[in-house]
Amino acid sequence: SGNPKAILIFTAFFPQFIQQDAYWQSFATLGAIFLLLEVVAITVYAFIGSRLSGLMRNARALKRVNRISGSMMMAFGVMLAFARRPA
Repeated sequence: SGNPKAILIFTAFFPQFIQQDAYWQSFATLGAIFLLLEVVAITVYAFIGSRLSGLMRNARALKRVNRISGSMMMAFGVMLAFARRPA
């Protein structure tokens, strides 16, 4: 199976910006830009993860992160419960 985000980008989003007279060139350019941005995003995630790994070894810090993330999830759940849905 493939990456749903990449499939969506390449099939639904890119065709809007492809020039018909230079189809393969514009498709390759957009694809290269997308892949470059993906590499940057993955690198940033890896850097943040490596920096946080030391923090996660500390029991107090891990407990604090768990409390903050759990509180945020509960807050978003409450906001979602009270959100008005369009008719």
